[in-house]
Amino acid sequence: MVSKSIENSLLFEEVAIDPECLALSNVIDGVHYKFGISYGRCISAFPNDWRNKALQIANTIEDDYLKKRAKSLLAKPEILSSIILSGRKFHVNSNWINEVINVSSEQPFDAVIARGYVPVHNSYVPTDIDDYLLHSESRTGSIDFSKIKSTTEFIKLLTPFLRTNKKFALVNKWQWLLTDTRRVSDWFKALMDHWIAFGGVDATVIRSSNELKGFDRERFDREAKLLNDYLCQRGYSGSFKYIAVDDSQNELHARCLLGSLCGIHLDFGLEMTPKRHPWSLMNKATFNGEYKLYLESDVRDRYSSSVDFIYKSKK
Repeated sequence: MVSKSIENSLLFEEVAIDPECLALSNVIDGVHYKFGISYGRCISAFPNDWRNKALQIANTIEDDYLKKRAKSLLAKPEILSSIILSGRKFHVNSNWINEVINVSSEQPFDAVIARGYVPVHNSYVPTDIDDYLLHSESRTGSIDFSKIKSTTEFIKLLTPFLRTNKKFALVNKWQWLLTDTRRVSDWFKALMDHWIAFGGVDATVIRSSNELKGFDRERFDREAKLLNDYLCQRGYSGSFKYIAVDDSQNELHARCLLGSLCGIHLDFGLEMTPKRHPWSLMNKATFNGEYKLYLESDVRDRYSSSVDFIYKSKK
């Protein structure tokens, strides 16, 4: 077993897969069972019509059973949601391997799976896909958030999540947003800016109204006004709820960022700390439980009282 470290790792890995590899049984199996946003492995849309290219390859497979598996894979919702825009140029008259080599010096992929050898970092041929998955397990799915120093790094870290989850909930007992430190405020605005640009429509932030020194209602109201002004200026037309529940029974223990497709455990929430601050992808069982509590239902129904800010678009 390869040991896992969060010192030099990623939450999500962008993998370039040669479309021609989708005609191979072991690649189909590896992608089917181990790829998807919930596993931290995303397929790079390189070229932009990567799925169409892969379907063209699938249609050429002579074995009917293998062809059916390949086409079923390319229609699987979890795989479709994990295909992310590459943002790299692809010259249509060039072959796929040459194009990977051309872009990798300035915009490398986290891993490459190709039908032939590619002289780039973390490149694998189809027969080595099990080796790729083993090595990927050691570097994917967790990070030390205390090492994130810039908004650019922060957004790069979360882009697959923001691009694929049109609905999210940020849960943290002590979470402040725009009245926190400048960095937390900038992080939250950057998160919202990119999520909205990617088509996000429904956001909820859940915190507690029970604090050691008493709930700062004045600060909450100030936060609500800042959020309203920001969302109006941003031209956001979706739903946004900021909810402080009466957690006098001390039941609100989750610190997480939940989407429709996956969840991220945030050790100290979206907060600054000099300590080691692990963020990690939830396993499916944990995600399903937290999803039911904070996204599928209205959290206010489980508490005796709450204070909330509900954004109403003027559009």
